Amino acid sequence: NWAGWSETGIAKDNLVDFERSPFHALTNEEALSAFDVIPAGRDNPSVLIGKLDYTKLGDNHYPVSFSDSVKKRANQFSGPPEPVISSFPLPLRLKGKKENQDYSVMEKKIAEIWQEVLGYQEININDNFFEIGGDSLIIMKVGGVIKSKLNIDILMAELFKYVTIRNLADFLSKKKNDVLAPRLINLSLAPNMNYEAPRGPIETELAVIWRDILKIKRVSRNDNFFDLGGNNLMAVQMLNMINDNWGVDLSLPDVLKVSDFNKLSEKIAEYLSYELLSKLKGD
Repeated sequence: NWAGWSETGIAKDNLVDFERSPFHALTNEEALSAFDVIPAGRDNPSVLIGKLDYTKLGDNHYPVSFSDSVKKRANQFSGPPEPVISSFPLPLRLKGKKENQDYSVMEKKIAEIWQEVLGYQEININDNFFEIGGDSLIIMKVGGVIKSKLNIDILMAELFKYVTIRNLADFLSKKKNDVLAPRLINLSLAPNMNYEAPRGPIETELAVIWRDILKIKRVSRNDNFFDLGGNNLMAVQMLNMINDNWGVDLSLPDVLKVSDFNKLSEKIAEYLSYELLSKLKGD
């Protein structure tokens, strides 16, 4: 897992407010240099990569644990603790609809979770999570609370996609109904109903790369790398494998901007065509 990247990726696209994060935003150069110190291999324990902002570690709402040495250093930057006014949560006021009864049960539950992690007394169901103080670390806690309180599994990619209470509540309601609904369809046809097999040598080899990194059985031309569980670290792995396999020089922004399988394969083909044309002109 990564702290937010300031120049590219999900955090930049969603205008993440890094002021509420215990980490400084990473530049592309800083993030890529981290690979010199990350333990190699897939069997290593999970790591969280970022530059700590020790002035903000006095807060307790972050969904990660810090070592005693980090806490000790953070104490050197923190001032005296602020007095606790009340241990009871303030009543939540929802905005975005005319009457209180207009809000769905799921919207109210999601709003309560947002209040828990963000601390607001008033929330508009149309507010963007990342524009009102949320970041990639806090959204991890949201996912955990949704699992524990609502018993619904949700992917990080889904939380980054549905960034308002209204949209997230609609998505979770449909997801919960899908889980509870009786299976009336032919189960042999259920997986990958929109599956479209890769075409040609580039797509075939790219599918092998995706299967290896994402640990999935097959890839459709309609798939999106991040919807399948990919993240920034996996995207860097994919970038290196693409460049090594085809001898091209794609950049990380190239990969992040075209995370759809068919678009990425087109980007690779376009680059190869350009390289070939350049060599012919040179000859």
